[in-house]
Amino acid sequence: MHDAGRLVPFVLHGETVISEECTVKFCLFGGSMIKYEYETGMCKQLHYNGLWSVQYEGVPGHFKKVKMVCPCIRDECDQNCEVFKNIPEIKAADQEWHMRDER
Repeated sequence: MHDAGRLVPFVLHGETVISEECTVKFCLFGGSMIKYEYETGMCKQLHYNGLWSVQYEGVPGHFKKVKMVCPCIRDECDQNCEVFKNIPEIKAADQEWHMRDER
């Protein structure tokens, strides 16, 4: 978070985060952004290897996976989704550029 030209740490999901890329609006109000990304993997529900939609929440430089938001979700299959289990907890900062604001 920026404060008179310096970085100030803030807490996100119980972790202290320092980000130069954080927008003043989100930092000042302690909010976070929601982004969506397609991740590769095997869908047990459809028995198909492909791209599946994942919701992330956070600030630039620190987006954490939240849940699966695939259109095919049924019978709470997102609760034990292999794709969700296999992707990293935090999205790599160099991969954030192609995340989307909407599903």
